[in-house]
Amino acid sequence: MGAPGKVLFLDGDLLISEASLAGFIARANAIPMLIGVAPTRSEQAVCVTLGAENQVTGFTRSEQHPFEWANVVSGPASVLDDATGYVFENLATFLPLPSFELNLREVDTPADLDVASAFAASLDAT
Repeated sequence: MGAPGKVLFLDGDLLISEASLAGFIARANAIPMLIGVAPTRSEQAVCVTLGAENQVTGFTRSEQHPFEWANVVSGPASVLDDATGYVFENLATFLPLPSFELNLREVDTPADLDVASAFAASLDAT
């Protein structure tokens, strides 16, 4: 249905450090699927539970955990064919999956925008 091969899915409301994204892509090239996670910062976080070897074992909006779903995933182009609902809900059917910690900020609320603006300034300074 979709493009052949492997793809990178990511939300359009993310600011990601270039080095962090490069690291994610390098790791993703070596394994079938990879989920991006980040320290929980956003106001409307979908947190992840991490198991052995930092494998994502679950997603939750109702419980706080140290890491949240970063809205970044690499895998087969067909992984979201016929998907309904949120991306993380569809990814849950493939768990456990390896994770990679990304240095990013997501913008869902005005407060998130303030945090992302400061992050963007810090990226510009490097």
